[in-house]
Amino acid sequence: MLTISRHELYKLLMTEKHLPWKERYQRVYLHLNEVFGFPKDNVIEEKMKRTVRRLCGEVRKKWMESHRIEKDFLRYHGDWLDAKIVINIPGTTKTTTKTSGSGRPRRGFEESSYRSKMRMVEEMTATTSTPALTFATERALRAQGRDAEAGLVKEALQSTPTRASKIADAWKKSQSKES
Repeated sequence: MLTISRHELYKLLMTEKHLPWKERYQRVYLHLNEVFGFPKDNVIEEKMKRTVRRLCGEVRKKWMESHRIEKDFLRYHGDWLDAKIVINIPGTTKTTTKTSGSGRPRRGFEESSYRSKMRMVEEMTATTSTPALTFATERALRAQGRDAEAGLVKEALQSTPTRASKIADAWKKSQSKES
């Protein structure tokens, strides 16, 4: 996997402004190959060249939109330039090229809706046993220093079958008293 900021890519492209764009793309590819060492496979090499051309083309497009004035380019596209580009090298990982900063931003688990959370844990709940999930939950709570909650999870799920309903009833009674 290769990680580079768009700003670094921009600097590589602009080191030799007198060269035509295609030659600059080739030099960027050679530089990245030298630094990160792409696998020696013709198919992978072509995919990596296409990826580098596409990424350089994005920078070139923004450069042209700024009328090739560096001050304007940096001012209008500064945030875009700061984003990191993650390129998964074919043959070393199973996923495709992903550019960070493009598309819809990812939300953390906590900020996600109930439906999204269900989708995120679907595979885990299908492949992992309930006792294993219970134990993992207990350990995670203890690691956060939430020993009381961890004890409650253990008590509710690992004792008698009626214990969880008794705990829920007691909790409901305490909630109604607070209201």
